[in-house]
Amino acid sequence: MHDPSHCNAGLFEVYGPLTPLALAPPAAPGRFAPWRQVDVGLISFTETMRRTATFLCLAALLVATACLEAGPAPQPRTAGDKTAPAVARPQGPVFVKAAEGDVPTVVRDAATHAEPAPVVVYVGATWCEPCMEFHRAVEAGSLDEALAGVTFVEFDLDEDGDRLDAAGYTGRYIPRFTVPNADGTPSPKSIEGGIKGQGAVEHIMQRLGPLVADAAAG
Repeated sequence: MHDPSHCNAGLFEVYGPLTPLALAPPAAPGRFAPWRQVDVGLISFTETMRRTATFLCLAALLVATACLEAGPAPQPRTAGDKTAPAVARPQGPVFVKAAEGDVPTVVRDAATHAEPAPVVVYVGATWCEPCMEFHRAVEAGSLDEALAGVTFVEFDLDEDGDRLDAAGYTGRYIPRFTVPNADGTPSPKSIEGGIKGQGAVEHIMQRLGPLVADAAAG
């Protein structure tokens, strides 16, 4: 028959002093209490599970916070309106290269697509200095306000001279600007010619401005 005190001393050497649960009843003196070693194991297991659950909760909270921070930025709102309206920007003048065909039909089709903006028939050439100065000013946006919405149906004098003459779009100088009639034929409202140098665009605009205003008025 084994001596309980001997067994207890053996366990002390293997496991060290054991700490009982706070609510567990104390063991009788000289008797072996096997539940003490089991309770220490349960405490270690329970503590490990608690720490693991705490770590998983913190990790989930960090992921949720990161998702919220990476979400789309709130859009600006206007008072009394859910969505801020887009700011309308005026369209500047554009050049539309003339298509193939008889000039009145080409001009009439261009006017249909440009409505309600005014249409002006433009005749120029690559060797014409004031023509090129005017082109560059339009492309740079320098005339966006003065010629807002105007569509220039562009013809090249060297390539389109014959069909322009046949349609009555004639003249002595370029650049030439003509307001067409509703059927695409030329109206008497026309200007032509220019000067070389830095004042070329200003010289054109002094006459083209009133012409475009007259075309817009109908």
